[in-house]
Amino acid sequence: MIEEIEERIDDNFHRDLWKSRGEKLVKCEKIFHKPAIDETGPSEQIILTFEDTDQIDIENTYKVSIIANNMEFGVCDSFNNPMGIESIIGKRLLDYGEVHFDTFNEDTGAVQRATLIFEEDYEINVDGYNLLIEKHTAE
Repeated sequence: MIEEIEERIDDNFHRDLWKSRGEKLVKCEKIFHKPAIDETGPSEQIILTFEDTDQIDIENTYKVSIIANNMEFGVCDSFNNPMGIESIIGKRLLDYGEVHFDTFNEDTGAVQRATLIFEEDYEINVDGYNLLIEKHTAE
């Protein structure tokens, strides 16, 4: 089961964030979805908008969604000092990092962490249950 989750997340990271490496972050939105009583799906979403320098039109952008239940989202510098999202806008994504699994709580399942590393040692950290990273498609 855990191997399947790791494989799914690795596939999503490579498919949807690989293109973002070296691109500038131009916008970040956080959306709270108020789940219905019987809904168990994702409840929070981060939408990151990057420049798309592979396109001829320099105004072209694309979006990546990070979706999770009970999401914790934060931006920090290399000393782990909390920062506002405005401090990371315009910085290039250098790499994306580890996914950790917390399997100690069987009731809630695994907690996953995604770390996105930007220029000048800025980071975005996202923790949550059922973490999914994918190309954003407008609803």
